[in-house]
Formats: sequence, C-alpha cells, structure tokens
Amino acid sequence: MIQPISIEKTARTVEEALRAALDELQVEQNDVEVQVIEEASKGFLGFIGGRPARVLVTVKPDAVRDAVRFLRDVFQRMDVTAEIQTEWRDKNLLIQFVGDDLGILIGRRGDTLDALQYLTNLVVNRALDGHVRIVLDVENYRQRREETLVRLAKRLADKAKRTGTRVVLEPMSPQERRIIHTTLQEDDRISTHSEGEDPFRKVVIIPKNPARRMRSNDSDAMKTNLKSDRGATRTGGRKSFSDEKIKTTGDHQWANRSSDRHDGRPDQTEIDGNQKEEKESTRQFGNYGNLRPGANKRDYRMPRPFSGNTKISRGATPLSTVAAKESDKEEPQDND
Repeated sequence: MIQPISIEKTARTVEEALRAALDELQVEQNDVEVQVIEEASKGFLGFIGGRPARVLVTVKPDAVRDAVRFLRDVFQRMDVTAEIQTEWRDKNLLIQFVGDDLGILIGRRGDTLDALQYLTNLVVNRALDGHVRIVLDVENYRQRREETLVRLAKRLADKAKRTGTRVVLEPMSPQERRIIHTTLQEDDRISTHSEGEDPFRKVVIIPKNPARRMRSNDSDAMKTNLKSDRGATRTGGRKSFSDEKIKTTGDHQWANRSSDRHDGRPDQTEIDGNQKEEKESTRQFGNYGNLRPGANKRDYRMPRPFSGNTKISRGATPLSTVAAKESDKEEPQDND
C-alpha cells in the first residue's frame, strides 16, 4: 500500500511553514491537508522565549500520482526502462508504457500485464475514498489483442452455427471474456456464457437451434443402412428399384427404369419392356423363368416344385427340361 506523503515544517509563522512544505513537495495547496501542530509565539518582550510555528502537510491521495509512483518502483526493481503516459478516458485512468523490449511487461497472452494492472488498481484504490479503474497498456497491445479476439469470436460462432455443437474457448481474463460476450451479443442464433472458476474460467458458445443440423457422416451412414446388397433402397420391407439400369435377357439392351412417375402410372415404354422381358424369359427358362416386372435378372428364383424342405439353388435346371433330356437318351425297346 502506498503510504501518504507527509512533511513537517517549522517557520516563524504558519504561512511560511506551509509555503516551504508546498515548495518541497511540488504540489498545490488544494492537493494537501495541513495540520498546525504548534502556533508561533513571540515570547517575553517579543523576542525572549518565542517559539516558531510547526505544521504537518500531507499530500491527498491522487490516482495518477500514486499509480505512477507505484509503477516506477516496480520498474526499478525489474530493471525496466519505460516512459509512463497517463490519460483519463471515460472515467478510467489509462496508463501507457512506451519503450524498447517491453515484452517482459506483457507476458504470455498478456498475463504479466494483467497481473501488474490488478496490483496497481489494488494499491491505488486503497488510498482513495472512491474507486478508479486503471487500465495498463504497452504500446497499444490491448487494442491489437481486442481485434484478435473479435475475429476469433466471429470465426468460432460461425463454426458453432455450422456444426450445431457448442464451442468452448480457452481460459481468458475477465476483460477478454467481456470482449467475446460483447462481440456476439447481437447474434440471435447463438448464446454465450462463462463456465469454471478464475483463472480457468472460459467462454462457451452455444447454437440456439442445434436440431436443424445434418452432419455429413450421419447422412452417409443413414443412406448406407437403407441400401440392400444390390443397391436397392428398402422401404417398409419392400424393395424400390428407383432409377436402376436393368439389362434385358433378349437383346441385351440397357433400359432406364423409374418408379417415380408424375401421375403414379407406368408409361407405355415400361409396359412394352415388361412384356418383352416375360416373353424372352419364358422362351429361355420355361414357365419357371418369368421375371417379375421391374426386377433384375439376378433376382430370378426358381419356384419350389417339391414338397417339404427341398431347396433348389439359383440357376438350377427346371425339372421339365431334365425329364425331356432323359427321355431323349433312352432308346425304344424292340418287343420282337
């Protein structure tokens, strides 16, 4: 704590003692408090046993003077040479340091400067009746840091709105957190608040409508789960072959099929293609080879001609064809 400056002076009169004290302190009378310790007396016959006047002059607390005194003492102990400039701005006392190699006063992300500012406010305001906010700066470092924080706040706010997730910033001082809150307070699509305890308190940016997002990886996973092994999309247990190229069995032509008609009915091209597929399938595979309209040749399944659990694998020859081949191999017997 800064001790008040007091000086005691002795002179033939109180006025002379006060004038001597003001000259030594280099202050005005309005800046000091005067206490008369002893009045002057002339003594017997005007010169025998007379006593001079004694006054105690104390300098009133002053924010600028006390702050400069404290900072000069700190700089002397740190072996730092810097010019101290003071300015009143919006009822705040701004103290600017100018010099060479003053990075030691800033520290990592302004930590040293913030600590020095806290101590200066604490020391100066203890001697004052009111409260004065003192802001320390090193060659406009605060302004450059504020511009950086504004850009950071806007960029992370865009990220929160784009991804739909909350974004947590690094721990900051109260002044820097205030800059983040002030920068984003006009954006109605996000909200900000602080979490944690100092000195690890940090700002959190939260989007107000996180449900509207659709992340790309979730969308891809959903599409993959809805695809069958052949690329058909399953809808309610049925297969919809929308916009799938189907190769016919007859002339090996590729036809574009689409089940999404504007009126919900197939056009004539699709009807003719289905009839052609049925005729060609019947010619090659018999009655068992009819393809379902809109189905791929790979979807061909033999019906079960036998009872029980007998299974016929894909591509098996129909029973009628096997019987015909066996009858051709047998020769007729001569009864003669």
